[in-house]
Amino acid sequence: MLVEKQKNLQKVIDSLETVESVLSDEGESDPQLILSFIHTFQQGEEKKQWLSSFLSKEVVDVLFSLVTQKKYWMLLSELTNIMKSDASSSAEAQIKVMALSKSIESLFTPVMIEELERHADRIKDVPPFLMDEVSTELETYLNEMQKEMQKNEGSKTDTKSTT
Repeated sequence: MLVEKQKNLQKVIDSLETVESVLSDEGESDPQLILSFIHTFQQGEEKKQWLSSFLSKEVVDVLFSLVTQKKYWMLLSELTNIMKSDASSSAEAQIKVMALSKSIESLFTPVMIEELERHADRIKDVPPFLMDEVSTELETYLNEMQKEMQKNEGSKTDTKSTT
């Protein structure tokens, strides 16, 4: 029982050290996001094992590397800031989100991206990376932004076809 307790405490320590490492790069961040990140990191091994059942070791290693965790953290932090300050229809917010997305994509090779896309439906079934309302609120915001961007693309196409 004590050994099990020790393992759990080590997970907490590892989580806090990772968050500290990420925060040293990021600076101040949303407290709710910090708690989500700690929770996510603590459950990382379970998620890693589950994803390993259908993704290659190479992809799983990149997903759970400290570099990826830092970029993911910064992405969520930046998205949270954008969401608080800009409407999803804001062109500036859309540009920021696209740049952040490309930053995350740069961690993966084209083959790895293809593998992730091929397994997208299964990946959606993974226990959530964020277990609180931050993820729901961000997801709603990003869905609204995607609809707005598609609407804008549609109107650009309509304008080009009439000229």
